[in-house]
Amino acid sequence: MKMFSSKKTTASVKNSKTADSEKGGPPAPAPVTAPTVEVTDKSKTEPLLSKDEKEASAPVAVPNPPSGDAEAALKPKYEEPSKLDMAMLRAKVAIFTCCGIPPIVKYFVVGAVVSGAIIFGLMRAVAAASPQRNVAIIGNSYFFVNDLPRLMESISDGHIYQDSCLHGSGSLLNLLKTGNGMYYRWNTDNALLEDVEYVNDEGQNVQIYDYGACSVPQLLLGQDAMLSYQNEDGKFLNDGNNPCIEDQNYLAYQTSFNYSDPWDFVVLADQSKRMAFEETRGDALLSLNYTYGPILGIIKATPIIVQSHAFWSQNANMTGLTDVPTFTSLVMEGANVYKTFLKKKSANGRIAPVGDAFLTVWEEDYDLWLTLFLGDMIHPSPKGTYLYALVLYATIYKALPDVDIAVTDDIVSLFDDARKIHSNNETHFPTEDEAAYLNNVAKRVVLRSFTPRSYKSIGKEGDDTYVAAEEEYDGEADGEEYEYGDDAAEVDGYNDDAAQYQWNQGDDAAAAEGDDANQ
Repeated sequence: MKMFSSKKTTASVKNSKTADSEKGGPPAPAPVTAPTVEVTDKSKTEPLLSKDEKEASAPVAVPNPPSGDAEAALKPKYEEPSKLDMAMLRAKVAIFTCCGIPPIVKYFVVGAVVSGAIIFGLMRAVAAASPQRNVAIIGNSYFFVNDLPRLMESISDGHIYQDSCLHGSGSLLNLLKTGNGMYYRWNTDNALLEDVEYVNDEGQNVQIYDYGACSVPQLLLGQDAMLSYQNEDGKFLNDGNNPCIEDQNYLAYQTSFNYSDPWDFVVLADQSKRMAFEETRGDALLSLNYTYGPILGIIKATPIIVQSHAFWSQNANMTGLTDVPTFTSLVMEGANVYKTFLKKKSANGRIAPVGDAFLTVWEEDYDLWLTLFLGDMIHPSPKGTYLYALVLYATIYKALPDVDIAVTDDIVSLFDDARKIHSNNETHFPTEDEAAYLNNVAKRVVLRSFTPRSYKSIGKEGDDTYVAAEEEYDGEADGEEYEYGDDAAEVDGYNDDAAQYQWNQGDDAAAAEGDDANQ
């Protein structure tokens, strides 16, 4: 399976289906060549010997006596006992010299101490191992702002290898219709695969950008025969943003690989508001039934359903959502519906409770919760994307990332490989203290199944305990109006090619011409 990685390796690729499949990810093992053995017929020159004669005539190997360094190597070495060894020794002495305790109890206590130390050591060893995981990421603008896929690589110290299929329209069904939508959004310097030399059919060296896979089948299965340049076969809704449809070289490049490495996890993110209402969940269940479910059954990967975060913004139609806790609980309800449906179709999946993590911050530190968003109060800021990454990492590994990587005074460096950051405001990145707190939130929500306490207030009239979260926000963050870059003007708005299709182009963001999101 092809993996896109920010850790680029030198490669020369020609337009051939036998080209090397790796753009990153684990290196393929070197081929093993059997040694050449020269066979000579000795029956004509040596007399035949019986088995006993062969054993009697076989030379006896006599080891040479050790000398010098070899002799020293055989001597037992003294090693300074570790602090843990000394602590256990003191505990044993204290227990056995203590009066009034029956011997059987003493042995039981010592055994418990030793067993606990062994278990603790094993847990640390497992955590330190951080095995490689291949993760396919399917989602919307919540993922491409601040480049969540590459942040997953950074926060895992390269142990996660990922590829993605993202589009601003973002619903699970719409992704099957349009495929990838990153052609203009990720046409950036950081997206350029500088060490990849691609030669097209005309013998020209062309630059290749890391846009991700062009469709869901191409991402999960390696190939998609329905993709065609300029959508000549008419299999996709062409909104002008799919790199394989817009760029013939990228289409050829994407189809020039042999795929081998399987996916361990497939991350699936639907739009928040689509997950919150029963009538809009139907589209997702349709796509899970006919496409995602069957493919997951083939590749045997574990699906991760993302419980996207809830928001409260005057830039979106919030009808029927009541408040942040209610909105969050409805999205979790939708995530459970998707998970249960997929279990019947293919595999038992997991839920990444991002929404519960956001809600926990909302309960405990409302001012910090506000900074988890960009100026539209819908899309995550780098700080919000960081919390997304922590929850996803904990859902995959059932552990938190290495604190030396994830909690530092330079969190900004984790975003160095991002293909695009949608904020240059330093306050949108977590401080070291904020990072430590957000790690604690992810730990409680994912690893300890913590349930936000405001869930208890849902549906109770007259409860104004959490009314602060329902206040309207003025659309500004730290005095700076949020704007997308030049290549992403109008947040996921309609364009000329897509206006004829009345499917939502925004991930819960306001549509073009001032229309409410997700009407």
